[in-house]
Amino acid sequence: MRRFLVQALAGRRVKLITYDTSQSMRARAAGLDVVKIRQDPGPEPDPDQRPGRRNGQPKPEQRISTRQQA
Repeated sequence: MRRFLVQALAGRRVKLITYDTSQSMRARAAGLDVVKIRQDPGPEPDPDQRPGRRNGQPKPEQRISTRQQA
């Protein structure tokens, strides 16, 4: 059902691209066009090292609290 909703919004056929074997099998069973990537894409990037975080600013090491200590 989602396939038809997504295709209606996109205005064309939808193709799923995945590395996950189980996901690709379920998508094919649902009638989607599937491209299964066979080569491991490698490790996930470290989210603290990725560019684009608030204009490229590094993640602060410690937040300064404005609360009064009880």
